[in-house]
Amino acid sequence: MDRLGQAQVNAIVNGNDVYNNSWAGNKYLNIFVVNEAGGAAGYTTKPSNWSGTAMTNGIWVLHDYVGSIGTSSTGTSRTLTHEVGHWLNLDHLWGGNNNPGNPSSCSDDDNVDDTPRCIGLTSCNLTANTCSNDATDGYWTSDVVDNTENYMEYSYCSKMFTDGQRSKMRSAITSGVGGRSNLWKTSNLNATGANGSPTACAAQFMVNRHVLCAGDDLQFTDDSYNNISSWNWTFQGGSPASSTNQNPQINYSSPGQYDVTLSVSDPFGNTVSQTFPDYITVLGAPGNALPIQEGFESVSIPNSDWFVENPGGPGFQITNQAGATGSKSLKLDNSTGSNLDKDAFISSTIDLENITSATLTFKYAFAKKTNSNSDFLQIFASNSCGDTWAVRKSISSSQLATMNNTTANYNPGPNDWESVTISNFTSTYQVDNLRIKFQFTNGGGNDLFIDDINLSGPVGLSENETIFDFFVFPNPASNVANVQFYLSEIQDDMNITLHNLVGKKIRDIYKGRMYAGAKELAVDVSTLSAGIYFVTISNSTRKVVQRFVVE
Repeated sequence: MDRLGQAQVNAIVNGNDVYNNSWAGNKYLNIFVVNEAGGAAGYTTKPSNWSGTAMTNGIWVLHDYVGSIGTSSTGTSRTLTHEVGHWLNLDHLWGGNNNPGNPSSCSDDDNVDDTPRCIGLTSCNLTANTCSNDATDGYWTSDVVDNTENYMEYSYCSKMFTDGQRSKMRSAITSGVGGRSNLWKTSNLNATGANGSPTACAAQFMVNRHVLCAGDDLQFTDDSYNNISSWNWTFQGGSPASSTNQNPQINYSSPGQYDVTLSVSDPFGNTVSQTFPDYITVLGAPGNALPIQEGFESVSIPNSDWFVENPGGPGFQITNQAGATGSKSLKLDNSTGSNLDKDAFISSTIDLENITSATLTFKYAFAKKTNSNSDFLQIFASNSCGDTWAVRKSISSSQLATMNNTTANYNPGPNDWESVTISNFTSTYQVDNLRIKFQFTNGGGNDLFIDDINLSGPVGLSENETIFDFFVFPNPASNVANVQFYLSEIQDDMNITLHNLVGKKIRDIYKGRMYAGAKELAVDVSTLSAGIYFVTISNSTRKVVQRFVVE
């Protein structure tokens, strides 16, 4: 055991708050997930009596070589499998050394008959045949290709052990050497609690999306453990508001952000409960009316109109370093991200239901660092409130740059901005819950800047249209907001309401019969807190919404 590994063991023994003592190596397979493993991705020892009971009779593996999530990846996810193979007495396919690619390894052997001799690979070459003396193993009758996809290779495409390796591992785990056979004996399973009935440990669940539209159903899938026998859900803002089903389907009818609580129990009466605050965001349907204009001069993000999505990336933010118009723009710190990171800037819902045509325009600026950079920008649209997306525009790496390459910190100048127009919003997208997404994929280039987003189009009149020329002014308002519109015919069921940002009704402005003609209603907003509000006008044939700001 090197000094680093022993120091890590000592830190666990002395520093954890569960058990300040040694975890015996003949009672547990100890796995140490670490930041440093002496320059290796992982290491262990083969069965040996000198280390059988020691805590150091285990496996060390780097945190970014464990599993395929978090800091690790699919390509590095099988390192622990490889090290368990060593722990169960397997050598590398090329023999008992750590140096793949050495031709002299054809003279060595891993002492398993059904693995062809090889010198070891560091890439996934499925046709490699690095040794011609396979028949000396006594198993092969002719020269064969290497077993590239074996877990005991370094090929990074591992997915198998051979029957001979399986037999050798079973011999190791049933042998007393290194204390291996003690791990699975009934006495040890009882002593370590592995034979006990599992109890409820966590209340967890999954949904396929966290943002949906008013009126949508959402499927919840239970992911709790262990030995769960009953479920009690509470859905703020949902219908039903509670459920005892394992996997309930819930409808959300009003815009807002809502908590979800799940309590689970096991047959022994153990209960675990957890509340997930603001877990579900419900957007308005119909959404915001046209035109949609965003120049980033007086807003912060995310907000009720724009969402930021950055799994693994640095994320979009507003900057005052540059602007196509004004002094601010939307910036993605792409230069600090990692290759293939995907960052998105996504709109709330937009009402295009009675729009005969619509055009999206925006400006952007970007510079590569080198010609080999592969960054690209895509603009998506969703006619299902973000459940599914379709590409409306793709700007490839070869088309993306708006100025020459630079390795310096890039801030665009007045002439660096490129204008983009997207007009292919066909009837498929003329819905009341359209959403727009700007998605950027990192390919090693500089930062991205976006400004002057505009979505507009003429309003088409449906057969049942009754409300025209709807405005709220002044906007922003401080004391009084005037609601102005034209009603084409008498309506018996007019409802005019004021709502806050999360969809909660503040007050009724008007309710009942209203005669045709031009209308203007004064709304006192002097007592409202500064922020964003909505006026909704609805009757039996139409519902329209206008947003305004209270200073």
